[in-house]
Amino acid sequence: MKSRPLILIGIIISLLLLFIATIYYPGGSQYDKNSIGFDWANNYLCNLFDEKAMNGSTNPSRHWAIAGMFFLCTSFALFFVTFSNKIPHRSNSKIIKYFGVSGMVFGFMAITPYHDLMVMLSSTTALVSLFYITVSIFKSKLHLFKFLCVFCLVISYACNVFGM
Repeated sequence: MKSRPLILIGIIISLLLLFIATIYYPGGSQYDKNSIGFDWANNYLCNLFDEKAMNGSTNPSRHWAIAGMFFLCTSFALFFVTFSNKIPHRSNSKIIKYFGVSGMVFGFMAITPYHDLMVMLSSTTALVSLFYITVSIFKSKLHLFKFLCVFCLVISYACNVFGM
């Protein structure tokens, strides 16, 4: 079976699971420890992965969030493998594949107590892979994708530097 629909289906499933996790999140945020439910303005996605919610309650959303993160990271890892197979330059292809997949493995491991380290490793390896994808796209005639690649790199870099 072709991987393109699998990637899209996996991303859709992951977003649905993460959304369900936000519905089951009992409450508490950095702003108000006694708030009820998931607050999109004051909670982080990582709050969904903890055994206890920020208000001290048992977190029933955890399993939904872990499943959502699994589908998300698996789908993007499949994307990096599929995309790398389309790159004619063999060394660039290997960098895209291995850095992209390792970034997604580290991304999934962000649900562990080593969250901060895994997020740093994930974002760094994924940015390297995105940089090589951008270089490969710039060698092509896909002009719209050139703009989109630069936009994606700038947003990813800004999120890493400024903690957006």
